[in-house]
Amino acid sequence: MSDRSVILNLPLIQPSQAQKHVTHNEALVQLDALVQLSVESCSRDVPPPDPLPGARYAVGPSASALWAGHANALAVWDGAAWRYYVPRVGWQAWIAHEALMAVFDGTGWVDLSGGGQNLTGIGINRSYDATNPLAVSGAATLLTHAGAGHQLKINKAASGNTASLLYQSGWSGRAEMGLAGNDDFSVKVSPDGTGFVEAMRLDRATGRTDARHLRSGAVDIAPDTVGVIPTPAEGGLMALAVVTPGAPEPAHTGLFAYRTAGGPALMSLAQGPSIENKGAVR
Repeated sequence: MSDRSVILNLPLIQPSQAQKHVTHNEALVQLDALVQLSVESCSRDVPPPDPLPGARYAVGPSASALWAGHANALAVWDGAAWRYYVPRVGWQAWIAHEALMAVFDGTGWVDLSGGGQNLTGIGINRSYDATNPLAVSGAATLLTHAGAGHQLKINKAASGNTASLLYQSGWSGRAEMGLAGNDDFSVKVSPDGTGFVEAMRLDRATGRTDARHLRSGAVDIAPDTVGVIPTPAEGGLMALAVVTPGAPEPAHTGLFAYRTAGGPALMSLAQGPSIENKGAVR
């Protein structure tokens, strides 16, 4: 019959053994040290100067002084001397100094959370899934600065991909804004979550605004040449300002109505002193 247990290496009482209580008490002491394992630290290489009875440490990899020769062992101060126990792969312990759970992997103690890196997902008040590795359920989500400003970054792999914010009603999309399929910033709306209509686009190169009934921009026209002013397709009103760089006179302005159905038409409604009223122009 073996005199030690297989897993925890506890001493076993032998047949016809004298002073059985000694072996029994030794096993209880060892169980008291290893069950519900919690250690002060897993990074110390030398023992503390004044440990209290019951103090437990996971010895560091470069053990020295009284701990020399016991690297990665569990050291327990019994009030008179250090007792050492060799951990097995898979043992878990609470590391009080770092406030984390760790597992022994055969060479050292490893944070069970992986240090917060490369996690599969996080669910806060709900479960995450493959599509939504970060899932939060609550009345609000707060992102704030750490002493200065704060940026929320949404990145995409290529121009043809999407980096956007999608607003839903009953899990059905109703509005989306961001870089949707190109690198211009756009705002889209939907009545049913299936078809989206682009309500506004901001050109990434010029910053010009293009909306279904609103467009802003500038056209550079050389002297004695013709310029083309793009307009939304449905027709509407256009405010025009003509500026000659370097000229002392103020900008000349006008307000025009236009339509495109049945052929383009432009009607001046009001104009400044230097924009002649030509009436309907086709």
